[in-house]
Amino acid sequence: MSDITLQKAASKAYQAEIVARMLENYPHKLTDSDVESVASLFG
Repeated sequence: MSDITLQKAASKAYQAEIVARMLENYPHKLTDSDVESVASLFG
């Protein structure tokens, strides 16, 4: 596992929060494939 800076970690956390909110607010506008693609980013 590579080390990342605190700034990079904060940026990634912010991006994950935005995506999670999008999924929560617009679940019916995304296809199953879209959801799978987004989920793979968190893995």
